[in-house]
Amino acid sequence: MSDLAFRDLEMPATQEPVRVAARRLRWFRAAFRSAVDRVSAETGLRFAIDEGKLAAGFVRWLRAVERANPHNRGARHAFFDHAAGMMLRELLRQSPLTVTGKPGMADKERPEYFWPEGYCCTVFCLNVYALAVRQEFGDSAALGDAFGDLRTWWSFRENAHHDSAYAIAFFKLFAGVEPNWDFPDIFRWPKGELEGPIPVRPLG
Repeated sequence: MSDLAFRDLEMPATQEPVRVAARRLRWFRAAFRSAVDRVSAETGLRFAIDEGKLAAGFVRWLRAVERANPHNRGARHAFFDHAAGMMLRELLRQSPLTVTGKPGMADKERPEYFWPEGYCCTVFCLNVYALAVRQEFGDSAALGDAFGDLRTWWSFRENAHHDSAYAIAFFKLFAGVEPNWDFPDIFRWPKGELEGPIPVRPLG
């Protein structure tokens, strides 16, 4: 993904919209595997997936989405942005990936080799997000320049390690959406459409 554009990953076939399919564990697992396989093919990295941790991240994400969803059409697009960031947050919390092999000439100045697990999870979330917003709103998602900036990835890994909520802010930065750096866990929608924020309460 060094060309700073979303890739069309081969997502599992479904007759449902992605926003619905993504809430089904079977599809989620298959889509995650597709993303991992694509990253592996493009980078030479090899990963092992802990299915238990992946399922745990899925369940926590689904509960977070259900709790935070404002169920208001005026907030739908903004909530898609936030929900995808929450997906990344829960994956990083659970850490379902382990690197089992790297190419001999891996350049750690590139994000995919600097933080392979975080990179792979981010690619997955970005592509699910891109497909969902294309279906729902007719938008073509495009990455911000920060996605290719190693300094941003240093900051991302460090901040997400200390507070996983920052994964939401960095996701939005990569997706070209204005992040809320002060309170990344709080969902805010465009002014003039709704009133006030909804706090995303910690789970368990």
